[in-house]
Order: sequence, then C-alpha cells, then structure tokens
Amino acid sequence: MIAATSAHGAGAAGDSDPPSITVTDANTLIMTWGVVDRGDQVSTPPAGYNEEVDDVGFNDNAGGQGALATKTESGVGAKDPGAYDWTTNDEWAAITYAYQD
Repeated sequence: MIAATSAHGAGAAGDSDPPSITVTDANTLIMTWGVVDRGDQVSTPPAGYNEEVDDVGFNDNAGGQGALATKTESGVGAKDPGAYDWTTNDEWAAITYAYQD
C-alpha cells in the first residue's frame, strides 16, 4: 500500500518554496510543484531534485508558470526541499508530496 502525504505554502513575492514534509519510510518519492504568477520564465528546481517538467503555463505576463521536480529520499524525518529559483519573483504557491510504502 502506498501512502501519500502533502503540504502546501504560498507567498506574496519571491521564489516558490515547497514546504517541509515528514518522511516515515526509507526510499520515499518526494514530488514538488512550484508555480509563480508571471509567464515566460525559466526555473531551476530545488537543489538535489530532478526537474521533470518546466515551462507549464501561459507564456505571457498575464499568466502563470509552473514546474515539477522529484527526488527519492533514502532517509526518514523532516525534509525541506528548498525553493525553485525563478527568473522573476512574484506571487507564488508550492506543494510537496511524499509517496511512501
């Protein structure tokens, strides 16, 4: 059986910063999703994470932009992914998911 847990956060300005999540099993897949309120941007995923999807959204200043990154975490405890680095800082939201056995 796979158990999924999640945490979310948002801010008025800055880079999308997926919140910390607690991992209770080794070899947990952590997935982060970060969005920012401005289109036509490039993002760098949190350090140590694999960029799976970038440039999701509207490519103009009226839209938003999203990115997805993953990491398999071998240890247990609180895991704080760190922030996405966007070319422009603006209103943002982020989610962290943990998929564990």
